[in-house]
Amino acid sequence: AAGDAARRLPPDLKVEKVASHNLGVVATRKDDKVERVFLVIPKFTAVPCERIRNFATSYDNQTAVHLRVMEGGEMDANDSCNPDLTVQIGETTITDLSPSPEGSPIQVTLRYDANGVVEASGVHVSSGRQAKVTIQRPGGLSDAEMSTAVARMKTMTVSG
Repeated sequence: AAGDAARRLPPDLKVEKVASHNLGVVATRKDDKVERVFLVIPKFTAVPCERIRNFATSYDNQTAVHLRVMEGGEMDANDSCNPDLTVQIGETTITDLSPSPEGSPIQVTLRYDANGVVEASGVHVSSGRQAKVTIQRPGGLSDAEMSTAVARMKTMTVSG
């Protein structure tokens, strides 16, 4: 019977690997200075893939930019979510930035390969300074990460 079902599938059906969770980076919103996770690779995106998102420095003469790569979380209409709804899977820091005004562009790239490896890189556009991290994530969240996320969710309150 299982073989019969497979024979009835359309001949042009293509099965692809996809990202099982949203992937994003933590940044500070300019309007209210609140940290949010901003979506870079949406869940269900076919992998391998690469996505670029532009950000900016938060204040004048910022000397470093810390990139925190996050997994999970349901995004709102602005493609962002509360960091407490996600799990940090990696981090790196762009250091020794040359003095520049608030709003100096930072370009963040996330690459997700078919083996679940994520490479995150960031470049401070005006100085060319960059940093990257490779994150080995076979199988998604570990049991400990899942337990932490569930425990965190149990302490949250939902209001309508």
